Amino acid sequence: MTAITNYGSLISEAGAMYGNGRTDLTSRWAGFVQRAENEINRILRTDEQTAVTTLTAASGVLTCPSDWKRIRSIRQTVSKKYAIEITDIEVIERYLSDITQTGDPYLAAEVGGTIYLAPAPEDGVTFRVFYHRGVTALDSADDADTNWLLTSDPDVYLFAVLKQAAIYDHDDGALQNYSSMFANSIGQLIKQNHMDKHGERLVMMPNGGVA
Repeated sequence: MTAITNYGSLISEAGAMYGNGRTDLTSRWAGFVQRAENEINRILRTDEQTAVTTLTAASGVLTCPSDWKRIRSIRQTVSKKYAIEITDIEVIERYLSDITQTGDPYLAAEVGGTIYLAPAPEDGVTFRVFYHRGVTALDSADDADTNWLLTSDPDVYLFAVLKQAAIYDHDDGALQNYSSMFANSIGQLIKQNHMDKHGERLVMMPNGGVA
């Protein structure tokens, strides 16, 4: 088995495991990786994906970073400012339609990579934002490209890619096999993250034992 450390070794190992290096799939692996990353980003929620940034208001809104997936918390960088409540865009729109004055925001909603605030802040006001970032896409043009997930848990990537290959091939047996492997590997990663964060809790069993 080849050690998986980057895009090139991921594709090499996936190709060796699926169809014993079939050449007809050569042009397909980049697409398999892309779709695998999309699925991983829909499922995975770990502390490793929490990032913090400082955003500056312009025209009453904030522009999210490129790796943005979901807002977690937001507050002004000025000290002694309360955390801003995250709400729906409809609430923001109702507020802004009634009140046009700028001020210290206490409501925020994110739509399409833009954070809308109410009241709207003045230009230049800065905000500290914690957010959930996606897994950075591997660059198929750079065989040496890698990211934190491929480094820490290459099996998650590998099984996700092999699952996509099986879908393309309409191979039900391989799809069932790699889907199970992917679900197990990403499930273990999520469980381990939860245990690292909250500790392993003992659960009382009906017979008086623990698990």
